[in-house]
Amino acid sequence: MRGQLKNIVAYFPFFYYYLGPTVFITYLLAGRSLLGRFSFLGVIFAIIFAAYVLMLFGVNGFLNGLYLFRFFWGFILFYLLFKSGIQIQIDKLLIFLSVLTIIEAVLINTVISAQLLPNFPSMEAASHFAPAGDYQRPYSFGGSASVTSVILVAFLAVSRLGWRGKSLVISAISACMSGSGFIAVIIYFLARTPRIGYLLIVPAIIGVVYSADIYKISPDYLFYLLDFKIGQITDNYSSAFLFLGEPLQASEGSAGGDFAALTFLQYNGLVGLFLFFTFFVLNINKLNWLPILILLVGALHYGVIFFFPGQLALGYILNIKPKPVGAST
Repeated sequence: MRGQLKNIVAYFPFFYYYLGPTVFITYLLAGRSLLGRFSFLGVIFAIIFAAYVLMLFGVNGFLNGLYLFRFFWGFILFYLLFKSGIQIQIDKLLIFLSVLTIIEAVLINTVISAQLLPNFPSMEAASHFAPAGDYQRPYSFGGSASVTSVILVAFLAVSRLGWRGKSLVISAISACMSGSGFIAVIIYFLARTPRIGYLLIVPAIIGVVYSADIYKISPDYLFYLLDFKIGQITDNYSSAFLFLGEPLQASEGSAGGDFAALTFLQYNGLVGLFLFFTFFVLNINKLNWLPILILLVGALHYGVIFFFPGQLALGYILNIKPKPVGAST
């Protein structure tokens, strides 16, 4: 019973944007595996990373350091959580999240105003709400159409669903109408579809996007976004903090934004970036490389893996490993 309760608590991050910070209790479960078994390289990494975290707190102070650690590195706590043996049923979870997303999409475009839902920003953030008569994208469990759709694609890449289940998931992803989700789906099909299928599937998806009259997945928006990101790099980044990152200022409020890759480098520096990718190198394998790639590409824009549900998704996927030879199935 106790083990079942801990498994249930592991699902809490998917309700963060409905229930608020109370679901941070999930982080506390990660401590179970701090004394677990680690490889020699894992121990070396842990020592170096601990020194880096101390530096992060030293530069930013306790509260800002705690915030930056939770936001950028919280996925490591979920990695420890799942390393301790806690499980989630990925297929059932994926179906539930897909149904949740589709139901929200239907409701906010028919009988309920999206402004009334807790997983949407305040009414003052007008850009998040579609004009009257236009399609309103669901934000669902990810608190963002981009985050939700990319997580669905990443989970789809490790699921064992049949064609009916996959069709439901694709429908939920389509309902999000997210450019990041579209790119994630392209990556998924390129990796999962036999080469002969590229001749049919990829051109079909590209054709739909080029003919779509939906701003967030239109080619004009994607090219605008690319140009805007380049401008952010050249205009806003200070090379003075390139090595260790710059301190978070109280006036900035948060480390979020619409260019997560640049924001990560801004506050963590090249040292943090090196540790970030080292952690992935230590845990990537033939079973999880595709969902990891999907999550990393999705994180370039809105920082999928830094949102609370995305941290859980990444921590779970990093723990997927091939079974030892001779292990029972």
